Amino acid sequence: MSDTYGNKPVGPDALSLALTQIAVDSHWTDVNRGPSILHVIWSLLALSTLVVLLRLFIKLRKTKRLYWDDVIIMFALGLAYGHAVCISRTVHYGLGRHLAFIPAAQREGALRTGFISLAFGHFAPMFGRISFCITLLYLTATDARMKAWPTIAIIGLQVLINAIAVGLVFGQCGNEIDILWTPGKQLLYYQKCWVATIQTKYGYFQGSFNTATDLYLTVVPALLITHSRLSKKAKAELALFLCLSSLAMIASAVKTYEAKLLSALLDYTYDLYMFIVWMAVEYNMVMIASSMPVLRTLFIKDHSGAASRPAHYDVPMESLFSRKSSRNHSKQMSSTSEEHLATPVEERDAGGHGIQVTREVMLTYETNDAPFVHAALLDDRVFIVTGGARGLGLTLAEALVEAGAHVYCVDRLPAPAEDFYQTQDRVSQFGVGSLQYRRVDVQHAAELNEAVASIAAERKRLDGLVAAAGVQYVCDALEYPAEKITEMMNINYGGVYLSAVACAREMIKYKCPGSMVLIGSMSGLIANKGLRSSVYNSSKAAVIQLGRSLAMEWGKVMDGRAIRVNVLCPGNILTPMVEKNFEDEPHLKKLWEEGNMMGRLSRPEEYRGAVLFMLSDASSFMTGSHLVIDGGYTAW
Repeated sequence: MSDTYGNKPVGPDALSLALTQIAVDSHWTDVNRGPSILHVIWSLLALSTLVVLLRLFIKLRKTKRLYWDDVIIMFALGLAYGHAVCISRTVHYGLGRHLAFIPAAQREGALRTGFISLAFGHFAPMFGRISFCITLLYLTATDARMKAWPTIAIIGLQVLINAIAVGLVFGQCGNEIDILWTPGKQLLYYQKCWVATIQTKYGYFQGSFNTATDLYLTVVPALLITHSRLSKKAKAELALFLCLSSLAMIASAVKTYEAKLLSALLDYTYDLYMFIVWMAVEYNMVMIASSMPVLRTLFIKDHSGAASRPAHYDVPMESLFSRKSSRNHSKQMSSTSEEHLATPVEERDAGGHGIQVTREVMLTYETNDAPFVHAALLDDRVFIVTGGARGLGLTLAEALVEAGAHVYCVDRLPAPAEDFYQTQDRVSQFGVGSLQYRRVDVQHAAELNEAVASIAAERKRLDGLVAAAGVQYVCDALEYPAEKITEMMNINYGGVYLSAVACAREMIKYKCPGSMVLIGSMSGLIANKGLRSSVYNSSKAAVIQLGRSLAMEWGKVMDGRAIRVNVLCPGNILTPMVEKNFEDEPHLKKLWEEGNMMGRLSRPEEYRGAVLFMLSDASSFMTGSHLVIDGGYTAW
């Protein structure tokens, strides 16, 4: 039984005659563009393979593991190879030549393999984009201004729209799909299959959506870079690596234009040349764009020009990139960071000498599986430091700025000490973070609330507090003036309480889970030998208990997310306040030096690392705790 098309029999001979007539009428010549297709596809695939393998090598070397975006990019690469193999086979059968010049025995193989290659060609860039989207989910989780739902929606739409495109290719003729490539049935296409323009019109829609996705994958990294406080040069370098999706967008746009040829049924093997080439360009550029940020590490140099190695705060290589979730915190830390930039920053060692260290500025990803470098995790975050005009508060504020944070020092002094301006000039050279001063008395709730609200509104966020404002008054309990009791408790306890509450309100308002460090003292835990200041000791004990209580209240304050509250309990520090004690009672210096296990007093800069730890995600499971750093004073 033979098929008919109108009143004419349909078969291989009828198709050959029709193609021959079209070739004559159109003045076709037997041109073979197949080899050029293979040159483009395999050259690009070799490049993208190199980039993906380097990406995986870096991840495995740095972190000893791979992540979901890595797994998906490998799957995309596998699909790309599937497309290249199918196209190579199709070229063997005659792809790149006019269908009329391909021997009848090879036409079926050329068309069948060509149609199969379309599935690989659609899905390869789809999985490449999904891989980049997952990377962006990790990255945007570190920026409170960026929302995750658009990226999640794009992932879902990528799967849906590209799956429909493949479904249209293989479902257009119902259960007689072989009409597409069987020479004896091809003239039945118009009788039994959907109108060919459906392929073209949906191809325009699919291509437009993919182009829009590439635009999104270009804009979002640009916004993340813009939100950072990196220098213009650093931002430009990051943009070069993170915004390469713009090239994939161009390829997708050209491929979308070439989708008009999807309805060129009578000469698929020749007319789809440009569509196939740009499809290959598209999926290779998507894979390269999603992998290049990781390759950024290959181009980083330290101050001496040698390849940099993370060495900030003696954190292991693995921890500079990420940590696993808190549920696996005891396991080896590993990396999920897709980007970092090393810049030299001057640090001071314990002796006050200047040294050069490499500061890692990370563009991080993951929330509970987030990158884990103590300093860089504070990049672009906003903190308030009370008592920051001088002494310990100013020293801690400087450390936060060096870590990339924007710090607002508040104090009741009309103007900060000269040390503040010197520090401000010094940190301005870092190219990240900032240091500012606000005159505020922490005893006055209305004034404090207004100042904190203004700071948060200026930055559209607030990430934490260092409550370092405090006063001291040494006197026998039997002679302690009543007004001094009130003043000390109002500042040392009440000021800490009001500061924490004011900051918590703004952190909740701007949906910024973060961390607070209340400055207590070892004197809140013991009767400090020789220190006749029962009120001061009591105020610091109250701060320690306040830290526990606020940690309990705010442990799930933002839809299950915490404002963490911890207390730092220093030992005896050489600050202006302590030096005043020595002027009043000179014997205290020797007494306190001999009272700890190291035979000396501490310096303010020796508490920098502790505060960076407590404010960063390095201490993400720490709340309601007090950290004692006293040279062993309380350990006897």
